[in-house]
Amino acid sequence: MLTAAQKLAPFDHVLESDKDAAQPTIFRLRPLQAHEYLAAGEIMSTQTRGDAYAYILQRALLGWSFFADEDGKEVKFSSNQAENIARLTISQLPLLGAKVLEVSALDEAERKN
Repeated sequence: MLTAAQKLAPFDHVLESDKDAAQPTIFRLRPLQAHEYLAAGEIMSTQTRGDAYAYILQRALLGWSFFADEDGKEVKFSSNQAENIARLTISQLPLLGAKVLEVSALDEAERKN
């Protein structure tokens, strides 16, 4: 008998470069559903990686905590996902997108470890 896909739980992620910060930024992400994962792969092979990571984070970026601008002021998470993605740096975008892809490809037992 076939089994349905597990409901994918959101998770918190701190970028490696921020782990030792006094107050690290915590990104709230969710794994992609199967069709989103496949679409991301198609975008990555037919368009740019940047387009693929933007697609991934439009779906998977749920929020953040302790994210500051260049003046140290906290950046509020917007209801406009394009604005949120525009606040990510050239290094943050692919790292977050790759983390979502990595977690999306894991099975339930691997995700719990």
